[in-house]
Amino acid sequence: YRASAAIDFGGSVSHSTNFGEIDNVYYGFILLNNRRLQRNATSLSVTTSNSFSANTRYRNPFASIFGMANYLFSVSNHSLIFSQLIQPDGSTLLQTIEKPNRSVMHTLNTNIAFPIRIIRTNVNLTTTIGLNQREVLVNNQLFESLNRFLTFNPKLNKSIGEGISLEYSINLAATGISMEKQPARVVSVFSHQASLGILPATGHTILLSTEEFRIRGANTLFVDVEYRFTLIVTGN
Repeated sequence: YRASAAIDFGGSVSHSTNFGEIDNVYYGFILLNNRRLQRNATSLSVTTSNSFSANTRYRNPFASIFGMANYLFSVSNHSLIFSQLIQPDGSTLLQTIEKPNRSVMHTLNTNIAFPIRIIRTNVNLTTTIGLNQREVLVNNQLFESLNRFLTFNPKLNKSIGEGISLEYSINLAATGISMEKQPARVVSVFSHQASLGILPATGHTILLSTEEFRIRGANTLFVDVEYRFTLIVTGN
C-alpha cells in the first residue's frame, strides 16, 4: 500500500511445509571430536510453518534518504527434536529423535541510509533484533530454550578527493541463550574495519584494509594490501 510518494506499507501471510534432506539421516555414530558423538537415526524431518510479515519503506531521492523496517513472526511445528545426553565421563551424545515440538520466532530488521553533505559522507545503519523460543531435550528432560540476538552494523563511506575513498564499518553481534529460569549465557562479537581505496590512474586500483575482531576479550587483527590492474580492450 502506497501511503504517499515516499512511504510504502506491505505485509504477507504464508504457510509452508518443508522436508529435510536424506543426507542428514544416518544410523551410525559420527565422531565430531574426542568428546562429542552425533547420530541421526530417524525418518525425514517435517516442518510446517505459519508466518506473518509486515514492512514499511521510506524513499526520498531528492534528499538521498532511504529507510526500511521489516517484522517477521513465525510459528513452526517440527517432527524431530535434538536430544543432548551428557555422559558420566563428560562426553556428549547429540541425537535426533522423533518428538513433535514447536518453535516461535520474532525478527525485526531496520535499515536507514542518508548523507552528511557538509563532510561528504554517506551513512548506513542496519539493525537486527530477534527472539527464538524452542523446546530442547537435555538428559531426557524437556526444557524451553530462549535465544535472543542483536546485530548492529553502522557504516560510513567518505570521498576524500578525486580517486580516493574511505570506508569504515562496525559490526556488533550479541547472542543470549537461556533455558527455563537459568541466567542467560551471552556471547558477543565486536569487529570494525577500515579500508582506503585509491585510483592513481585509469585501470589501476590500490586497496588498503584493516579489520579487528574482539571475542571474549581476545583481539585479532588483519591487514590486507591489494593491487588490481584492469585491462580495457575496445573493439573496432
